[in-house]
Amino acid sequence: SISRSLLARDLRFQALAWIDGLRTVFTTVVTLVLAWMGFRYWSLVIGSVFSTFFAAVVAFWLRPFRPRWPRPFADITSELAFGWNLVVSRIAWYGYSNADFAVVGRVLGTAALGAYNIGWTMASLPVEKISVMVMKVTPSVFARVQDDLPALRRYVNRLTEGLSVVTLPAAIGMALVARDFVTVVLGDKWLPAVVPLQILSVFVTYRSVTTLYADILEATDHTRLNMMFSVLGLIVLPACFVMGTRWGTTGVAAAWAVGYPLITLSFHLSTTFRIIELRPSEYFASMWPAASSTAVMAVFVLAVQSAMGTALPGAVRLTASVLVGALAYAGALWVMHRRRIVASLEFVRSMRTKKKPT
Repeated sequence: SISRSLLARDLRFQALAWIDGLRTVFTTVVTLVLAWMGFRYWSLVIGSVFSTFFAAVVAFWLRPFRPRWPRPFADITSELAFGWNLVVSRIAWYGYSNADFAVVGRVLGTAALGAYNIGWTMASLPVEKISVMVMKVTPSVFARVQDDLPALRRYVNRLTEGLSVVTLPAAIGMALVARDFVTVVLGDKWLPAVVPLQILSVFVTYRSVTTLYADILEATDHTRLNMMFSVLGLIVLPACFVMGTRWGTTGVAAAWAVGYPLITLSFHLSTTFRIIELRPSEYFASMWPAASSTAVMAVFVLAVQSAMGTALPGAVRLTASVLVGALAYAGALWVMHRRRIVASLEFVRSMRTKKKPT
């Protein structure tokens, strides 16, 4: 992990991509060979262990380091405090991010947990994949411009605009076609997952853009504030989930949609804006292209669904809704916000060629 962190700090993301790609290939080959040799489930275990070791060796080869014991120990006091705040933040984040599953399974039972889990997975999978890719890059990028607030604000606005352009239509689109998607792809037995899927799809549109807040606080050396937010989430959100169980899995999904934004808007977002001197109007304006184009998409999808009714097969309705929605969104984005999209593309190109914006 140290070599990978050093590679990320040096902005050598191509090397990290090669490591992850080779690790995937190595895992697949070793697992299949061991399974063919008769190792059964041990194939998965050994394949995972050896691929992790392989990735560590390659990372160290690309970015070696020499560990040393600090003398005097007080020299790394600030680093230890920084690391302690990060550790507590990560543990608290893991706690409140998985508390809903524990509450649903404990209070509502395994059947409800299965339906809720399907809803959560389907709602968050497309958005999470995109957010994870961005999160691998942003800490190092923000750290490079941590003392240049105008540049940092420019990165935040552009990244927020880019994230919303991709994640907002995907998540809202999933909410619009949730019933047809579940019946066609999963089957009628998973219909209890439809309403949680719709609520969580709307929620993840908000969560996808808030992933940048923690990176901003960490890059500007405000890890204690980020730790306080995570601990606050660990205290408040599980209680919201417990109260939400009165209305089943729908109530738990609604607890995410209500509780998480209240915490972030009142603490996380306002603190981040103040630290980097970002005006809320400027920040929310960066999401206007995606929001307005998604609204146009929703109107077209709802109109098509209303015109088709329930007489047509679900697969036909799903296909038509997805095609119409994609075309409507792309058309609205290009017609109403062409200059913004072109400027964002140019900004991305500049990030690939410059270590620090001028």
